[in-house]
Amino acid sequence: MLFKKGAFHDNELGYFTDVHNKNDKLEDKLKEMQKDVDEAKTKADKEKKNWEQIRKERDFHVTHFNRVELEKKELYEQIKMLKDKHKLFKQSIDELNKKYELTMKQKILIKLDRDAKYRQYEALKGEEKDMRLKLTKGSAAEKAKVAQQFRGEQVIEAVQGSLTPWPEDARTNPYRGKDFDEFNHEMSCSKSMPGHEKAIANIALHPTKSIVASVSDDGTWRVWNLATGERLISVEGHTDWIGGVDFHPAGSHLVTSSGDCTVKIWDFVNSCYSHVFKDHKQPVWAVKFHDTGYFVLSACMDSTLKLFDLNAQKCRQTYYGHTDSVNRISFDPYTNFFVSGSSDKTVSIWDMRTALTVQTFYGHATTVHDVAYSHRGKLVASGDSDGIVKVWDTETVKELFMVDVGNTSVNSLAFDINDSFVIAGCGNGSLQM
Repeated sequence: MLFKKGAFHDNELGYFTDVHNKNDKLEDKLKEMQKDVDEAKTKADKEKKNWEQIRKERDFHVTHFNRVELEKKELYEQIKMLKDKHKLFKQSIDELNKKYELTMKQKILIKLDRDAKYRQYEALKGEEKDMRLKLTKGSAAEKAKVAQQFRGEQVIEAVQGSLTPWPEDARTNPYRGKDFDEFNHEMSCSKSMPGHEKAIANIALHPTKSIVASVSDDGTWRVWNLATGERLISVEGHTDWIGGVDFHPAGSHLVTSSGDCTVKIWDFVNSCYSHVFKDHKQPVWAVKFHDTGYFVLSACMDSTLKLFDLNAQKCRQTYYGHTDSVNRISFDPYTNFFVSGSSDKTVSIWDMRTALTVQTFYGHATTVHDVAYSHRGKLVASGDSDGIVKVWDTETVKELFMVDVGNTSVNSLAFDINDSFVIAGCGNGSLQM
């Protein structure tokens, strides 16, 4: 119809079967193209996922790179600071090397001076021996003359301020090989003396006379007659509490230590101090005279101990080793050794000449409040704030035994004259033996 009307002009159109075949081919081609489109879409989705993963990795690496860059910048700044410090340290090392060389030169000079003083000491020792021989075999007038001359030499030596020679090791301990009478346990309190306005921190007995010295938190030290209970002396010698006191072995002087960081030597007769040591920078808990009378040992809150030479009137040695406050000290009788108890929970034995620890005992779990040497020098007792008392053997270097006195602190320790008992003064007001 269209062909007759002239509206259909497809000359290439064949018969109906050809059109049908052509449509089939187009449909097959369409399916193949759809399949390609699906495969391309699947591949696109996969590539999109890969792209997302790559993008995340890129972001991660960018973040990591920024962090590394920041760290690198900080490291550069630290290296620069270290270089600057290195320059400063190098300058300090150079200064220390110069000081070391100067100190070594001074050491050599001091050694030469020491050798000269030692030769002088040996000469004086020989003269002393000759004098003593004259004192034992000479006439009465000769004895008086020699005694006066000997005393004059001692005064001259102290005034000159020379260093005192170290005591000899071969000194006899009178307590060894000697037994004393047992204590009368039936005795009762014979005297009660009005003491101080505040707590009494320490006491010391005179070596030859029946008197006792006491020190207190009220900043005074007092001397009492044990027979009558009379107060002989009362001195306000410090600006803070007084914690340590001890008599000179000859009984002529007294030493005290205080919270005002000073150690004072007192002329016992004139009730005035003859010298004050200000070497400590923190409160001084305890002081002790050496048995020769030429040295005073002090224990300080700053974890150090100091040995003062009374003839030279200066600090002879400083002992470093404790890491906390040194609370109490005690000399090994008639030797050059002493023991210290510290808040660092240790008990140390020292050689006062070398300033080195001979032995350190570990075992306390809390602050060591007091230490005491036995009279024969073999044993050391120590007590802590938990109420633990330990006795150590200094010859075998081991703990002999331990006693728990109860839920209280051990504030003070002492051996009896025969070294058979250890007496502990406790924080609850009790004494335990």
